[in-house]
Amino acid sequence: MPSFLISLVIFGFSVYLFVITLRRIKQLEDGALDARLKKEMESLIVEFNAAATRNISMLEAKIEELQKLLQRANQKIIQLDEKIDRAQRPIVVEKIVEKKPEKVFSQEAVSSPQAKTLVEEHISPPKEKKEAPLSREEQLKKWLREGKTREELLAMGFFENEINLVEFLYKNEIKS
Repeated sequence: MPSFLISLVIFGFSVYLFVITLRRIKQLEDGALDARLKKEMESLIVEFNAAATRNISMLEAKIEELQKLLQRANQKIIQLDEKIDRAQRPIVVEKIVEKKPEKVFSQEAVSSPQAKTLVEEHISPPKEKKEAPLSREEQLKKWLREGKTREELLAMGFFENEINLVEFLYKNEIKS
């Protein structure tokens, strides 16, 4: 029986060593596994940060592009508003009126009988009817009938809008 007992003690001692060794191996594997997991997590974090940086730079580039487009659109809107204002502004036909100089007489000069007759002659309407000079519009119509070109009329001192308006009125007179 002593050999049986010795075998049993040796067997118990072997089981004890086996359990202790198994625990040690398991602890080593857990530590190695933790290190591998840490390395894996670090690489994932680095990759995620790189992707996030790349996406942010793309977004910033798109934002700059959109701001430039927005600025160009605002400029175009301003230009269109100015064009609309100019188109809605009425055409102004400028008319130049020549003033005739008026003669001014003092009271002392008018009191004499000779001066009174001179003043009456000057103020009274002329007895002979002179042909009235043509108005600016009538002169322009006359020259249009004669076939003057736009450049010639502009050189004579007429305005572009004035020529356009009189041409339009003249054509409507001819039609009716």
